[in-house]
Amino acid sequence: MNKYYEKHLNHQIEIIEGPFDFGYNGKSGFSSLMKQMHPDSTVVTHPGKIVCKTCNKYIKWASKLEIESYKNVHRPKMTFSEYMKKTDDYLHSTSANDPANIFLIVPFRDKDTVKSYGATWDPHHKLWYTTVRRKDVLKLVHWMHPDDIEKLSKHLKIK
Repeated sequence: MNKYYEKHLNHQIEIIEGPFDFGYNGKSGFSSLMKQMHPDSTVVTHPGKIVCKTCNKYIKWASKLEIESYKNVHRPKMTFSEYMKKTDDYLHSTSANDPANIFLIVPFRDKDTVKSYGATWDPHHKLWYTTVRRKDVLKLVHWMHPDDIEKLSKHLKIK
């Protein structure tokens, strides 16, 4: 588990729905990968973010799937560790949640593009996803959550 997440495990959380734009500067591994794939773009849009209510700090970006899961498992005063456990249980109850799958953040206008790049539609979650096993998975990096890009870069051993 991420050390940054550990300090928030017993803190209450909430998910704030966006969209939120996130600029990248080309200095981190994520930024370098994004620059390679989309040299003219400097902003990624996220559907939401997870915030610690105890210390009022950002914890991580939230995907559409995490927002949906939060709405299904949320209870008042839920801690980050409870949320992660319940979300993990919720996500693993679906057929599309193979650990190799990466859910994509796809605006409606881009649906035909991601479909042509091999993304699969999950009708239960109403989200597009791909797998790290696809040889052309990098074509879909523009629509990936930063955490998934990091997972993909480790899988592909990209620095």
